[in-house]
Amino acid sequence: MINPRLKVLLIDDDEDDYVVIRDMLDELPGQPIALDWEGDYGKAKKLIGEHQHDAFLVDYRLGPHSGLDLIAETVAERASAAPVILLTGKGDHETDVLAMQRGASDYLVKSQLGGPLLERSIRYAVRRADYIQDLREREDATRGIFDATFEGIIVLDLGGKIIDLNQPAARILGDKQTQLLGKSVFKFFPFETANRLVAAAHEVAPKTFKASCTSTQGNCVHLEVSTKSYMHLGLPSILVAFEDVSERMQMEAQILQQDRLASVGLLASSLAHEIGTPLGVMRGRAEIILMHAESDSSVSKNATVIVSQIDRISKLIHSLLTLARGEKVQTVGQTDVLQVLTEVMDLLGHELTRNRIDIEINVPRGVLVKAASGQLHQVFLNLLVNALHAIQSAMKNGRERGHRIRVLAVDDGARWRLGIEDSGCGISEANLQQLFKPFFTTKEIGVGTGLGLATSYRLLEAWNATISAQSKEGVGTTFFISMLKAD
Repeated sequence: MINPRLKVLLIDDDEDDYVVIRDMLDELPGQPIALDWEGDYGKAKKLIGEHQHDAFLVDYRLGPHSGLDLIAETVAERASAAPVILLTGKGDHETDVLAMQRGASDYLVKSQLGGPLLERSIRYAVRRADYIQDLREREDATRGIFDATFEGIIVLDLGGKIIDLNQPAARILGDKQTQLLGKSVFKFFPFETANRLVAAAHEVAPKTFKASCTSTQGNCVHLEVSTKSYMHLGLPSILVAFEDVSERMQMEAQILQQDRLASVGLLASSLAHEIGTPLGVMRGRAEIILMHAESDSSVSKNATVIVSQIDRISKLIHSLLTLARGEKVQTVGQTDVLQVLTEVMDLLGHELTRNRIDIEINVPRGVLVKAASGQLHQVFLNLLVNALHAIQSAMKNGRERGHRIRVLAVDDGARWRLGIEDSGCGISEANLQQLFKPFFTTKEIGVGTGLGLATSYRLLEAWNATISAQSKEGVGTTFFISMLKAD
């Protein structure tokens, strides 16, 4: 017998049946079952939802309702985990099958009932329900672990259709789990990569490789993928695990960029000494020629060209050194915006000319702001390089001519309002919201790291300055910087 005593609810609109069944159970040794009764369909549903009973006995006929309907509703709504046993006045194989299909734990004919048979049916049903509940809890726990993993996991059939996946995989692919079931991996992966995933069904050893996929939003995601053959619910399938390594690749690109800048710094320092010294000698000799060439205009003119070109090379070396210093702490003071822009243009001017991009700088002399000169150099360089890339993207999309970059300064009381405007591809409204987040970039790997604007934002914030952007796709972008005037 079961200990403690089981509590059972009889749902039957005939009170006489209740009395008969109660007496049967009362005659059992030890009275292992306490029986309650409810004859109203609606009240019975409410009692089921209160989870006060270990099992339910449901009569097939409940006035205008059917016991089968009550069983189906209880199972569908998961109103209770307790088992439901259907009682009927006569044996009927069709009703028996329907009861099983609706979720009944057992099917008993009233005319064949006896205390021991009913007690045994209830006891086995409760035991079986406990096992099922335990299995459900274990399944939920396993599913929770499956969804809590750091990697995305999908299970494919042999044709490449998704038959199961976890939440990280759904996030990477860009849709809800239920919406992705049945979709083909050929929708998300390049044809060769998708074929490689499907081929894993015939490979004995697991494979790991790098790949990329396109989410339902059209975003390119860089992945590290592992595949192996797998038996899913008894059927051969393919297990695919992947990790989003886009951020890692961006960090690696940033480290590579830092290494390059370190090399540029070393080269610039060497150039300043190895080239700067002979340039100084050459400039001095050119000045001597100028002093003695007053009567020969052609010699004087050529010597003047030599001096100007030497000065230009010296300015390039100076700009390169400013960029490559990388000082972590720089003194904030009076910084001449036009001078910084001129140095940046010494570095970018050739690239802008090569791409047939007009540059217009409407910044008057004497625009002094509170900033660190070298770091403001970095901010302007980043914004102008971004403008260059945006215009190059617009050129690839068919707008090949008439491009320009405009830099202007407007007196805004205690501040200078600076604008950097381009005629590039523009930025979507969604991307504008994430523009200054670290590692966010719409550029290809190796072209952008997603740190330039985030670094610029941090530097400007430290000077009590602000930066914002306005953009229209297919037209262009304008960055606005508001900086305190220097005393």
